[in-house]
Amino acid sequence: MVYISAFRWQTLLWALLSLAGRALSQQECTNVTISSAADADAIRKTCKTILGNLVFAETFTGTGTVSLDGIEIIQGNIWHEIDDIYKCKDSPDESPCSAKFTISSSTLRFVNGTLYFWGFDGLESLVLPNLNRVQGSFSLNHLYQLGTLDVTGLQYVENFQLSAQNLEKFSIDGLQEFTGPRNGHVSVFGDKLDNVDGLFMNNLDPWKNHSSGGSYDNWMQTGMGVSLNLPNIKTVTFGWRRVPSFRFNPPNPPAGVVFGGPNTTEMEIGEVRLGFGMAQVDRHKQVKKLAARSLEVREATDLQTLNVPFDSLGSLDVFSAPSLTTVTLPPEAENWNMSKLSILDCPQVNLTSEYSMRNDERIKTWYWPKSDFDNIAIQGKLSNEFFESFLAPPVPRVRGHFFVGDTTGNLDCGIFAKAQADSGNTTFPKNKVGCISRNENSGPRLGNHFGGGSPAWQVVLVGIAMMATTVL
Repeated sequence: MVYISAFRWQTLLWALLSLAGRALSQQECTNVTISSAADADAIRKTCKTILGNLVFAETFTGTGTVSLDGIEIIQGNIWHEIDDIYKCKDSPDESPCSAKFTISSSTLRFVNGTLYFWGFDGLESLVLPNLNRVQGSFSLNHLYQLGTLDVTGLQYVENFQLSAQNLEKFSIDGLQEFTGPRNGHVSVFGDKLDNVDGLFMNNLDPWKNHSSGGSYDNWMQTGMGVSLNLPNIKTVTFGWRRVPSFRFNPPNPPAGVVFGGPNTTEMEIGEVRLGFGMAQVDRHKQVKKLAARSLEVREATDLQTLNVPFDSLGSLDVFSAPSLTTVTLPPEAENWNMSKLSILDCPQVNLTSEYSMRNDERIKTWYWPKSDFDNIAIQGKLSNEFFESFLAPPVPRVRGHFFVGDTTGNLDCGIFAKAQADSGNTTFPKNKVGCISRNENSGPRLGNHFGGGSPAWQVVLVGIAMMATTVL
């Protein structure tokens, strides 16, 4: 018979109890559902690492501060969603909204999944200042009561979506890199936010870790990228290295965008879409090379001057900018491969010369691209002088549509007819070409048809014709 001393029995019993407790604790820290502040308190005291998901129940209610201090790592997702996301949209301070509360953790630093809130009734503050990495997406949507978001230390994330119309305090020092294979999408919607530079000022490159299932060109055409709806913001500094799409349509003027940041020397953007309250487009002094495949400016009611800031641009489309008086193209434009040039419904734009007066000095401010075009449509205050470089041999070919409309009477449409004749009828398309001028002495008709083509072009031409007296 084997005898075990009392001391050894105690040691063995302690070890067994310790293993059982550890197994129980591990089970409790695998997938966690929090229904109340008391649940949160129990979990944070038990779990330094959560091996699965941390889910806030749909019925979760809190008061004061709901602390998650003690939790450092979540291997799964942080998740909460509700069915009635519009419950507190119009009256976040009134019934039937829940009492406001704060969720905070000074210890949480890593989430291996997604942080996803789809509505969160009562959530007024989310304070996670030391959260450094969210391996999946950081996605807060329809948080109508959220007033404070502190993710000061957040540097790594796959995508970032934020929709919180009453958010005023947003703290983030600066994203450093995107994670995951389909990364680089950032959308921010907030009526009261006045600064989001922490998301955009650094030299991020979404293509670096991207897996688009195709080539770089395919990725640049995906439309993924940046979408901003920020009525209270005045300037966005955007310094990413590459992105397929940048869209900023501030509803309230005057707002502006600066392309480039303190650490960015080269940038390439697929499509740039600006409009509404956009009043200024600038380029950061640190940027040495700035390229975009297309620039579209629409309904920018307060934009007066558009100095196109790009070293390379494939398409320019300006439509309905009633205050616009000046458009400039840089010397680099002569080397652009430009498919489309369109400036329409901008009645004040002055394109009577390639030169402008600055500080009593006449300098060239419009450089015509020398490559062939698919389409050209220009309407405004025009003159023969504005087209001098364009019509200097060798004249670029226009393959699709060519239409110009002068509102001053300074343009002689005969200059285009002459260029067409000199080229043996190869410069402009035969049936989709037109020139309209108020100049009663304007030259001969250009082309066999006025207009033609798509209904959209017909509408454009009718609009031009309503302001003109001579059709050629």
